[in-house]
Amino acid sequence: MNSTIRPDGKPWRNITFSDICKQYNFTKFDENDNEEYNPPPVCSSSQKPLDFIYVKQDNSYHLSDYSTDVHLLHKVRTGKGDPKIFYGFNSLFINLIFAGTYPHDIDQDIMTGENDVLVGKASSFAYFTDGERQTNLTSLWYDDFDRLVTEAAVNFTA
Repeated sequence: MNSTIRPDGKPWRNITFSDICKQYNFTKFDENDNEEYNPPPVCSSSQKPLDFIYVKQDNSYHLSDYSTDVHLLHKVRTGKGDPKIFYGFNSLFINLIFAGTYPHDIDQDIMTGENDVLVGKASSFAYFTDGERQTNLTSLWYDDFDRLVTEAAVNFTA
């Protein structure tokens, strides 16, 4: 039996917390004034390192676009991700994404996003959920998600 194939013959797919968020972010109908409105997302994430290489057009991450670490560092030092998302004053904030940086006190232009980071030893990001609107995500689901993230981090650093 091949564990990568579902019983229906299709391949298994890793479902991420981000996938769950997208599944439940939809427009609702306001019964009080009979108008459509767009409520805040059921869940969202803080800025994360992958935002630098995300391409909105095909909804994927393009690490292969950066042939060397120097090219990737140059991208990070722009403070911008996909230009369709990060334009004008909308930037990725290095101090919120990376820790253990060199230089320790990152100098980042709030108008352009440009910064002087050379090294980041760790990264951090968080997911936020609206539990009142997403009642089917039980504490058991969160426990499983946390366990899988921890296992992935341990395997990545091993």
